[in-house]
Amino acid sequence: MADDAHALEKLRIQAALLLSQARAQSDAVQRALSALPADSPLRLRLAGIATQLANASSGLTVALNGPLFSLTQTDLVAWNAVVNVDAISALLAEAAAQTAAGSTAMQTLAIAASATRQEVQTLATDIFERRIFDGYLRFDSTEDEEAFRRREAACRQYIDAQLARHTPEGDLNAGGGVLGYMLDAHAHGAGDSPDFAPRWNVMVEKVQQQRAAMLAAGQSTEEFDRTLLANVRAFLKHKRLTDAEIDARLAQYANPLDAVKSEMANDRASRRLENQIELTALPTAAVPPLPRVTVIEDGAAPDVPLTIDPEAIRARLKAAGVLTIGSVEPAAGHGLPPQKSAGKPGQSVVS
Repeated sequence: MADDAHALEKLRIQAALLLSQARAQSDAVQRALSALPADSPLRLRLAGIATQLANASSGLTVALNGPLFSLTQTDLVAWNAVVNVDAISALLAEAAAQTAAGSTAMQTLAIAASATRQEVQTLATDIFERRIFDGYLRFDSTEDEEAFRRREAACRQYIDAQLARHTPEGDLNAGGGVLGYMLDAHAHGAGDSPDFAPRWNVMVEKVQQQRAAMLAAGQSTEEFDRTLLANVRAFLKHKRLTDAEIDARLAQYANPLDAVKSEMANDRASRRLENQIELTALPTAAVPPLPRVTVIEDGAAPDVPLTIDPEAIRARLKAAGVLTIGSVEPAAGHGLPPQKSAGKPGQSVVS
């Protein structure tokens, strides 16, 4: 009887130790589950392990707390196979690695979101309060400007609302709102500002870095992507591209921002070149041909009748003090008869 009691006590000690191990394993699995992203494939496997550990803990607790300890060595071996299976250690190690990577991803995201938020706040102040691009805006009509100002007000309201969320997603959406406004402003001449291209490039860099960080951390960028695509399409539409042309261009790029990269460069140099090309292409005024002088041989009749009155020309030359052949008058005071120049044989000047 003493040996039976000793064996029973030994089983109870083993069961208590196994219960302690089951509870420790269960706690570790629960911590891993809480740290894993919601879409991690490990969650389903760990959840199954957690259920098995819970069943083992419950069975061992009932056996240890009951009036009679009924577990056998075979029962303890079976429970031990559930509690201390190697698969649990492997899953916990994999989950820990994912959690560490996730922690790094979250830290990276926090840094990227902060950088985006700071750039949005600075640029929004320059755009909406300092009005750094307003001097370059051009509109086709009063209605065009009024429509632009309505979009501007709505964009500013959207940016403020997204920043007020104080979340990475809100910061990213606010950055997308700034880019949307800049696309609209560029379509109305803001690209001529020397500040536009560098400010655009910085904002693009910030949102692209944050978007990549959000995806790495398992967070959604759906609203940012949808809004940015709509703004890019509106910009290309303003450039007079058809829907088919817009679709074709966007299909070439995974990132919609790449579809407008060429247009986002500083326009001042390109616009100056366009103006020079337009000036050189203007039609020049026709230059009238020089008058032709026709020498008429003696006895030859001109093909075109003369339209000049020789007598009228002779009268005007005489009035100006110029003597013409055949009408030279004696010079007063010297008493010499007028001299007649000998002409070249065979030709004469029609007078």
